[in-house]
Amino acid sequence: MTDRYTDELFAPAALAHGGAAFINNLSRLVFDPERFEDDSQETMSAKGMGAVYTNTSRLSPLRGPEFSKAQREFIIRDLFRPYAAALEGEVAAQLDRFGRCLLIDAHSFPSQPLPYEDNTLNRPDLCIGYEPYHAPEPLIAALEEVVRGAGWSVDRNTPFGGSYVPLLHYRKDPRVVSVMIEINRDRYMDEATGQRSAGFDEAREMAAQFIEAAVLFEASRNTLLHAESGTL
Repeated sequence: MTDRYTDELFAPAALAHGGAAFINNLSRLVFDPERFEDDSQETMSAKGMGAVYTNTSRLSPLRGPEFSKAQREFIIRDLFRPYAAALEGEVAAQLDRFGRCLLIDAHSFPSQPLPYEDNTLNRPDLCIGYEPYHAPEPLIAALEEVVRGAGWSVDRNTPFGGSYVPLLHYRKDPRVVSVMIEINRDRYMDEATGQRSAGFDEAREMAAQFIEAAVLFEASRNTLLHAESGTL
């Protein structure tokens, strides 16, 4: 479940273009900031993987039967909401300064589907996630061209879709452009040992090209990276 090394892969390029890097240093098994807080709005809550997971990736219990509604609220109040507010503040700062904000939502995914995933979906070298409201078609097409030009395979919203947008702006504010980049871990690490592979530098270069293309498309330097290092 760990998006290992994503901060190292993506942050240098974001910072090089004058952006900010917003790094989540907690495992999503503690809380998942990219879920809806309300389980009734979150489709993954049906698998026990809402904002506060009750199941593991193997769909076995993560928290025991003694885990209470009050304990969940503690995590939401002390971790989930402050995280969301802090990221919202970063986006607001970009909007105040530039009038727009480009948010790159950086992730990785395993080469083989985990038990909770749909194993019929394609698993390309790189997945671009987005919602049309927050990412114009020409931007996505330009990013696909960059990825394919490097000899990598790419899909849209497969095997994962969407991209993080603070709720204050979600489907309300087109000034917030958000695109998710998910790199297949097979491209940069040994998934059995967790160690960087010989492809790590190439993956970092791919991330840099992706970010540069997005920044140039937006014709601004208001880039905010949201990445998850997945450490506990």
